[in-house]
Amino acid sequence: MMKLFSDVQRKDLVFYVGISIVYLLIAMAMLWPITTDITGRVLGLGGDPYQALWNIWWDGYSTFVLHSSVYFSSYIFYPIGASLITQDLAPFAGWLSIPFQWISLTLALNVITLVGFMLSGLFMYFLAHRFTGNKYASFVAGFVYTFSAWHFAQAGGHLDFINIEFIPLFLLLFFDMVEKSKKRHAVYAAIAFLFVTFAGGLDQALMTILLVVTVIAYLLLTDRKKVLNVRFATLFAAMVIMVFVAGIWAFLPMINGIRSGVIGVVNAQATTPYNELYSLDLASYFLPSFTNGIFSGIWPAYYAIYAPDPGERPAYLGYTVIILMLIAVIVDYKQTKVLKQTGLWVVILLFFGWMSIGPYLQVLGTLTSIPGIYILYHAIPIFNVIREPGRFDLLVTLAAAMLAAIGLDTAMKSNKIDNKAALFGIVVVFLLIEYWGGPISGSAIGTVASSTAMPRAYPQIGNATGNFSVLILPSLPNATAPDMYPGLEMYYQTAFKKPLVGGYATRSNFSQEQAVSVIPLSVEGALLEEGAGFGYPSPIIENYSNLTAFFLWTDQVNYVAVVRPAYTLEQQEILLSNLSGWFGQPVYQDNTTTVFDAVPRIKASAGKTLVAYTWGEWEPGLALCGSSSACSNEFINTWWGSDPRTILLYSPNATDNETMHLQAYAPTQVDLYVYQNGQPIDELPLLTTPENFSVPLKLQAGLSELDFYVSNSTYEGSGVPSIEYFGIKNVTFKS
Repeated sequence: MMKLFSDVQRKDLVFYVGISIVYLLIAMAMLWPITTDITGRVLGLGGDPYQALWNIWWDGYSTFVLHSSVYFSSYIFYPIGASLITQDLAPFAGWLSIPFQWISLTLALNVITLVGFMLSGLFMYFLAHRFTGNKYASFVAGFVYTFSAWHFAQAGGHLDFINIEFIPLFLLLFFDMVEKSKKRHAVYAAIAFLFVTFAGGLDQALMTILLVVTVIAYLLLTDRKKVLNVRFATLFAAMVIMVFVAGIWAFLPMINGIRSGVIGVVNAQATTPYNELYSLDLASYFLPSFTNGIFSGIWPAYYAIYAPDPGERPAYLGYTVIILMLIAVIVDYKQTKVLKQTGLWVVILLFFGWMSIGPYLQVLGTLTSIPGIYILYHAIPIFNVIREPGRFDLLVTLAAAMLAAIGLDTAMKSNKIDNKAALFGIVVVFLLIEYWGGPISGSAIGTVASSTAMPRAYPQIGNATGNFSVLILPSLPNATAPDMYPGLEMYYQTAFKKPLVGGYATRSNFSQEQAVSVIPLSVEGALLEEGAGFGYPSPIIENYSNLTAFFLWTDQVNYVAVVRPAYTLEQQEILLSNLSGWFGQPVYQDNTTTVFDAVPRIKASAGKTLVAYTWGEWEPGLALCGSSSACSNEFINTWWGSDPRTILLYSPNATDNETMHLQAYAPTQVDLYVYQNGQPIDELPLLTTPENFSVPLKLQAGLSELDFYVSNSTYEGSGVPSIEYFGIKNVTFKS
């Protein structure tokens, strides 16, 4: 390892170990909620920290047990599976943590976190020392980069932003490649970029590419000879080729994902309102973060600037750093007039700072009409996978750390400073106060860290033989905490190691969510959790316990479990009473978990009765009109769609005497066409009030598809087809 740094630092190895230990001790102090319970808690709240635990488990399990790609999992959203291209994966970190996973998965993630903080400080130290040659200033740069408010907030569950150490390492080696033009520097830079990508994640890789483009553009304007030469072009091309060849095992699935539309799904989510939600408020750069326990008395007054997403919005630079940056820029300008020493870092700071504010500037929680350059960036295919503009603050922090180091170095060189060590000590003390990232009170542990207690039921399920899956309720996102329980259930999966019906895939697609939401029991559990009662809203009047059994059968579910803390005591009584009525008495129960054996119920009815369910974006009338008094009860109680919409039927036997009965109507008089398995079978003339219809069916054994769409020859505006809606309700299937 030291050979790799031989061109950067040739000092005693003991010194670097000492610096690393100092950063580690500071991290352990600030992260004391996990340091003091290293096998029982992880940093972060909600579903993200549990997803991070699953991610590092999946890296090893998929590679060394299943011998499959880490970038696709059939173990979540079973049986459809999920692409993990845009997931917060860090395969290198997961693989390297396997020895610790043998002891405890929680320990493994906490080791990754602490080591990530330590190495972030060390590698930033190396980068700053390359440009300043000042140990004190370089230490400050490492401190600022590692313990920034942004890093603390992101490290709480975002595995891809725990390990931010490889960007400064890559930049250091990239500059060596530019200025020293040695082959080994291209090799080192390629290795560092691979670690950026596979220990940091796709977002970091794309940010680093943008950073390199920014650096090259700056050099073309200020010192073009460094990059406009055959030697650099050759080394740069060699670096790119080495990265692609060494990472082909991951890049090919990514390319295939792009071709298959995975990135398109992500891009569809990158709307301007969504980007604004995850953009930085300008004031967040100047107000202490809510993660800082020292300032816990004042940050509640402006918590609103973080409220849209507390894990994404903290960006406090600190006034100590701002003063040091100003010293660096002012003195550099006075001496060179062209910002020779600080110019690159000022450009990086301003460019990525402008990116981080998102589409439109926000100040103290108010959205202005002042545009940001993210409006342009967010239209770039593939790169706009970074749909959270605030994440560009990572590069703002890097530039701020460099400018702070240059500022401290400049101040120490001043004749007015007699005691350099004292100045360094004062700066560090102020930084410790401004950058403290953890709580002060022990009662605040629950506000920054999550328990990883594992119910005994799940290892016991893992001991059961055979191929089967597990359904854990609630299996659908909650309106107030959408990722909490799906993420927790993925963590439980690391114990039973069987496919999970549902899960939490970052940027999941419609098919994955629909595969869970068509299970009546999943919807009933979700509505109960949200306080809407135990029921399954559908235009089809059927026996929904039979439909649930059908899906449990098709999804090979052997066990249905309940996360009891997700429900109130009253809700638990309702849910467990219904489940006991269907499945019999639970096979496991404690204060947190109840497990039912679903096999007897499935064997009793699944595959033996006709069942029907909607597929596609049918909307209940209430979803279309909200609580508007203009909506009649008739409209609200009807399910609506625009062409086409689908009902799927499962028949245990072929039959030609089934009939579909329904009520249907439309806002305007149109014809509703009914297709079965791609063939037209009926045409229903819809009026503006509900009419009864009967459609004869000939069913094959197994699944049949009924598609509905309306005729439309009317247009709005200049030749744009209007969307014709139709509504159906009270659908039944009778022989």
